[in-house]
Amino acid sequence: GEFSLSNGENIFEIKVTAENGNEKKYKIIVMVSDLNPIKVKVGEEVVFAKYSGTEVKLDGKEYLILSERDILAVIEK
Repeated sequence: GEFSLSNGENIFEIKVTAENGNEKKYKIIVMVSDLNPIKVKVGEEVVFAKYSGTEVKLDGKEYLILSERDILAVIEK
């Protein structure tokens, strides 16, 4: 789903189900401050460093979690 980040601590909880049916819950904490504003908006396409990020599969959909420092450019359309 879509979400927005605000200054301070943003907490998200996700549940991952393995192929064998085991479930595990994860808590993701994202810190945002005016000193390091996020420059990428939801839905924008980016170019990122070749070996960066962590691949995660949730509900059959694959995601790549990146640190902002690994984003090289935002693609303008």
